[in-house]
Amino acid sequence: MDSVQTDQDENIVKVKLNLDFYSVEDVLAATKDFFDLGQINMAVDDKNNNVIITISPKDKADRLETIGYEFCNYVLGMTKNR
Repeated sequence: MDSVQTDQDENIVKVKLNLDFYSVEDVLAATKDFFDLGQINMAVDDKNNNVIITISPKDKADRLETIGYEFCNYVLGMTKNR
């Protein structure tokens, strides 16, 4: 899986982040900040040490990929500022 995958038919974007680099705390904080966007789910892939965030915007979004990369950048900014 690439770091950002989209499914326009399902109106979802999946973001994969490596927990060797990103902290769970920063990812959780970012999901709270993006909560108004729509439904957000988080799953940990212990085998590969990744966390997969699935974002389903409230409205049909043509910019799913942008949402995914904005989420990545937001978490990166939180990590950098810590």
